[in-house]
Amino acid sequence: MLTPNQTAPQRDLVIAAQGDAYLFQQQYAKAAERYAQTTRSFEQVALALVDSGDRDALQYYLVARLERTKKGDLTQRMMLATWLVEFYLSKYNDLDDLIASESAAHDVEDLKAERMVLDKDLKRFFETYQVCWGLSLGFIFDLIGSMGS
Repeated sequence: MLTPNQTAPQRDLVIAAQGDAYLFQQQYAKAAERYAQTTRSFEQVALALVDSGDRDALQYYLVARLERTKKGDLTQRMMLATWLVEFYLSKYNDLDDLIASESAAHDVEDLKAERMVLDKDLKRFFETYQVCWGLSLGFIFDLIGSMGS
């Protein structure tokens, strides 16, 4: 339980322990939310979330880390942004595959609606991080072009 009298390191330990408990309970989104508030090593948390298989929890964690990364740490910001762009592109590929395979089924409209939501999310991501985080449009276009290869 968090109390107002805790020091920053104590608070960090408590929140990390909550993240560990959520991870153990397979509540990956809650774990990602808690870990994003800690100083726990990026690699340790990212690997745990990759191992969980919950891409949405990992994506949440990456966005939270991107928001907390210092402006001067351009390499880490670029790495996080690149990973997130790859997530979006992977989701596009998955949805396109599902739409193609379900073309005769009733679920196609739901998948197309999900794709429209993904379009809005990606647009919002680009608008937010292109200027603030130095995300290069040329790099993004190269990445998008390479996804089809």
